[in-house]
Amino acid sequence: MNQTESDYWDELARLNPETVCIRTMADYQVKHRGYTLPILNHDYLVLPYQREIKSLIEGDVPKEENLTNEFTLMVLFYLLRTKDIPLDRKWISEKDLLGGETFFRGPHALSVDLIEKKYGDNPEGFIEAGKVLGGTPVRFGDKSIAMDVFPRIPIIYILWMGDEEFPPKAGVLFDASIGSHFTLDMIWIMVHEVSKRLVQAGG
Repeated sequence: MNQTESDYWDELARLNPETVCIRTMADYQVKHRGYTLPILNHDYLVLPYQREIKSLIEGDVPKEENLTNEFTLMVLFYLLRTKDIPLDRKWISEKDLLGGETFFRGPHALSVDLIEKKYGDNPEGFIEAGKVLGGTPVRFGDKSIAMDVFPRIPIIYILWMGDEEFPPKAGVLFDASIGSHFTLDMIWIMVHEVSKRLVQAGG
């Protein structure tokens, strides 16, 4: 556990659970002293005092899951920084975010290449994988799927099919409110995690 993650756990443990739940739309479980939070169509139990995140299976039984450090940081950041504001209902790309056009380049380019490689010639597989994560098909590009990463953070993945002249291309859209919740580096982490799960959901 790095220092940032440790500091986040400490901060979350100090917060008033009722205030956290209002901001994030999470639920507080008194018996576990932790928060239940839906993430990509699956419920997780976040335990500040044990410094653990567990997957919830039927009957709300906590189960260990091999989660990445990035996933943990993303979840903690959401619980700590998300604001109680409505969705903007306007879809934007990463380049429309303040500083985004400069930030999301080179090593910080969004991880849509994972989607292009996995689903570039399998658009139906792309849609089915999105549905596994709770997604709904929408009308952008050739194929697209809208998903709720967190209760206040929806996201759309778009896939354009390749042809003889151009390779397949993927992109991501965000509700314009995301800039009030996540920093640019946290958006990058989130997209990387979601892209990996979309790839895994396709088998």
